[in-house]
Amino acid sequence: MPYVSNLEPKFDGITRQHPIIHLDTIDSTNSHARTLLTTTTPPPHLTTIIADHQSAGRGRLGRSWITTRHGALTATTLLRLPSPLPNEAPAWCLHATALAIRDALAPILRPHAHTVTTKWPNDVLIDGERKICGILAEDLGQTHGSHYLAIGYGVNIIMDANARPAPHATALSLEGDEEAQHSPLTRRATLLDAILNGIDARFRALQAAQWDPTSSGLADEAQRHCVTLGQQVALPHAHSSAPEAQTSPMKYGRALAIDRSGALIVEREDGTHSLITTGDVLLPHEYHPRPSSDS
Repeated sequence: MPYVSNLEPKFDGITRQHPIIHLDTIDSTNSHARTLLTTTTPPPHLTTIIADHQSAGRGRLGRSWITTRHGALTATTLLRLPSPLPNEAPAWCLHATALAIRDALAPILRPHAHTVTTKWPNDVLIDGERKICGILAEDLGQTHGSHYLAIGYGVNIIMDANARPAPHATALSLEGDEEAQHSPLTRRATLLDAILNGIDARFRALQAAQWDPTSSGLADEAQRHCVTLGQQVALPHAHSSAPEAQTSPMKYGRALAIDRSGALIVEREDGTHSLITTGDVLLPHEYHPRPSSDS
């Protein structure tokens, strides 16, 4: 398969520095990224697969991710990392992607008086509550002398307010972006370009700093934009993919910081500190939902 941009003419007008594979329908862009590693020619760094529709999109912890055709930017970007893989690299590549997406969305939504923040470990939120993007990182292992990481992301562009897949889901069209409403494919193209440039810049900074998140500036950027920090959060149950579905009492703690490994430092109710490395934490509006405006 040639690694060249085969985007349709509607995406023309944007100079692209990175290889793009554009597909009509695919089960999952992350799954397709994995198949690229079985070819004799290694895919270049930042090769990106974009699909008009995913039939079996996946989120973290085995969750499904559903969107309408052309309703979202559904993409996976392959990152080519050194081998052996630095321990902190996968987590900080995930944070780098979240920050790149935040930066791409912020100037679009700032005129509409909205803030864009990240939620540890893999979401992008509007006004600290409404989820517009989820990210899934998968370690594809070593091949062709390099270590590959697949970063899948879905940014909601246009959505029916009465057909939200989850109560706190949102899209650019629902937040006042007229281009998303009237020209979703154009918005998708410009968004992808900004995201790839943002990932590239942060990846280069990490490389130059020998994967040190502090000296690269990424740790400080992640702390500044993470809405989780400072909040009283509900902690994930052990071996659970859905804390809210468990019958045992929830445990809570205050999110303090993101540590060098990319994990979340939490102060528990008894005053002890813990590192949360996997699972989701719930923000107050998620474990204490507000009454709907209709009630």
